[in-house]
Amino acid sequence: MTQQVLLLRPQQRLADDLVTCAAAGWQGVPFSPMAIEAQPDALAQLPAQIAAADAVFWVSPTAVETAAWDFSDTLPHIAVGATTARVLQAAGAAQVYCPDAGQDSEAVMQLPIWDSLPATATVLIVRGCGGREALAQFLRGRGFNVVFAEIYRRIPQAVDWALFQTLPSPCVWVTSAQAAHMLFAQTPAPLMQKLKSLLYLTHHPRIAAALQTQGITRIQQAADLTQALCAAHKCADNV
Repeated sequence: MTQQVLLLRPQQRLADDLVTCAAAGWQGVPFSPMAIEAQPDALAQLPAQIAAADAVFWVSPTAVETAAWDFSDTLPHIAVGATTARVLQAAGAAQVYCPDAGQDSEAVMQLPIWDSLPATATVLIVRGCGGREALAQFLRGRGFNVVFAEIYRRIPQAVDWALFQTLPSPCVWVTSAQAAHMLFAQTPAPLMQKLKSLLYLTHHPRIAAALQTQGITRIQQAADLTQALCAAHKCADNV
């Protein structure tokens, strides 16, 4: 029987994950408890913010896609990780920087690009509503002016609990603590025990910690979805 994995990912991120699951011999099941909603007012201000910036940091592929920027500028565009960097390059960004390893603010802080910016540079952080405060504090500590463009927000989206009840024992792939929070916030009480008994896969220790606060005890951490599915398969073989 093909193993199944619930993908707690917004619609925009599902295509690549489904391909990854299929290549690994798994059935990916879209199960996102949130949707992405663009913020028109913030998007209207974005061109002026980019024009005034010395560098732009992008928090996710979703941020790049929501912005729909033409990238005709010559600014350094900094990505949180390799996937965001690829989306930036595909969109036409010429100068793209991202960590060689890791995909979080701590890894971004180590990039040498910060040493090449003017002493009082303006760094624009393109994000959803909230987040990346540690990075902003780091940049301010270096004397940079930090500006935010909050061009989208995550809104709750109902998942298919009838479908969930038909799945024997799927794994769960989680890439944000907020997704986990939104999932448990809408879980019917009779299904909570089953949901919390599943094996959760994630790429970051902060998300693993957030899952633990929700009462999850079976958590596997891996660098990406491919490695997570491999680890989950080995875990199942050892049961």
